[in-house]
Amino acid sequence: MKAIIVQSYIRIERAMIDFEQKCITHHCEIIMFPDRIKTEQHEFEIKEVFDMSYKPLGGEEGLLYLHTKYGVYSYMVRDHPKAFIQKYKELLNKRP
Repeated sequence: MKAIIVQSYIRIERAMIDFEQKCITHHCEIIMFPDRIKTEQHEFEIKEVFDMSYKPLGGEEGLLYLHTKYGVYSYMVRDHPKAFIQKYKELLNKRP
């Protein structure tokens, strides 16, 4: 199935490398399909996502929250997810 919209996000991993703690930045994507939303680590059916919200952190970054039946998942984004949230709301309005 073809993706409707894609939102990039950042996942930061802390790891011990050569006896030092390092932060490794992973650039990932949240992909919205007509029936589901997929991230690097999770996949939710659209009916399992109740809402989306965004909180700016200052500067370019902010947190995109997916409110699901499994809990709230947060994703650090650099680009404002306005278009992504709008597409979700359009899908929500089309649901029976």
